[in-house]
Amino acid sequence: MRGVFCACLLGFNLYAQDMQDKFSNLQNPFLNPTLEQMAQLEIQAIFPQKVKINNQWYKENDMLHNAILRHIDTKFVIFEYDEQNITLEFKQNAKIAID
Repeated sequence: MRGVFCACLLGFNLYAQDMQDKFSNLQNPFLNPTLEQMAQLEIQAIFPQKVKINNQWYKENDMLHNAILRHIDTKFVIFEYDEQNITLEFKQNAKIAID
């Protein structure tokens, strides 16, 4: 009887490990890589019709991480992604880096 019980526990343990391996490969359905990348962006400089973000210069209608730069203002820029507007603001006390 004890042998049957141990065999059942071993079988259950192997089944549980197999299920854990299958579940660990699943992706979070609420995770959006583009929005994660957009959250990491930092405006370094804004000029009329151009903006420097993460050491790259962009103008309106340029693509960045699958989002389209729709508007450049003196204090913020607006991206369009998945039919939604994402506003990225310029930090007033940030160092201005112009290359």
